[in-house]
Amino acid sequence: MLKQLKNTDINAIRRALRTTTQQVVAETFGISRKTVYNIETGKTYRDVPPPKQLKQFPNYEIYSDGVVLSRKTGRELNYRSDRSTASVRLVDRNLSRRRVLISDLLKKAFG
Repeated sequence: MLKQLKNTDINAIRRALRTTTQQVVAETFGISRKTVYNIETGKTYRDVPPPKQLKQFPNYEIYSDGVVLSRKTGRELNYRSDRSTASVRLVDRNLSRRRVLISDLLKKAFG
């Protein structure tokens, strides 16, 4: 029986592939290496958009599930949650730090 992957699983697989092998990712998620390869190359799960680089913040990319990664370190950014909103602190093109709502980043990146 095939394992049905969720959008969050696809994004987690794409993030994991930045730092580890297809075989390790396959074992971690309980899927075949071929499935991991197909996700990585875009042959399957095309409906889950790949991460987008943030134009105003070129050192970061955002996934459709709201996870923001540093392109320099490959690490997830911690976010601060205030009641119903979540925000991250980013460094923009002018090297100034700004706190930005994740919902605003998602709207700009994925429409």
